Amino acid sequence: MLDTQLMSPSAMAAGPAPDQRRLLITIPDAERLLLQSVFVRNRIEGEILQDLESSIRHSIPVAPESIPDDVVTMNSRVRLCDVESGHRMEVALAFPACANRGKGQISVLTPLGAALLGARTGSRFTCPVAGVLATLVVEAILYQPEAHGDYFG
Repeated sequence: MLDTQLMSPSAMAAGPAPDQRRLLITIPDAERLLLQSVFVRNRIEGEILQDLESSIRHSIPVAPESIPDDVVTMNSRVRLCDVESGHRMEVALAFPACANRGKGQISVLTPLGAALLGARTGSRFTCPVAGVLATLVVEAILYQPEAHGDYFG
């Protein structure tokens, strides 16, 4: 089960040390993500889920009301910018059963979705998007459920 030792809000606000790459995640998100194996449809999703489960086991779990509002959580809607092309896109980070690319709901079991989980405003990462390797920046978190009092949605 998940180690639920909570991190203080002041330590979270400061963000991780530059060399620290531990995932900051809400306890409900972590618990739900650890149950996602039934939604794995192929080898790539299986590998992403394995990596995600490992990250969750070594994560910094926090109560939903304590997560900073600049952290991407499940069901967050974000604006991303492709560093090279300048193209902007809005996506929502979704659980696999709720994912719908046509509506911009990206599964956490895709490379983009996995990279978004726990990212912060200003985070930069490289991952495949529509078959092309892209370097993206999280420009803004347009909606984070926890910032609006939705702790279990």
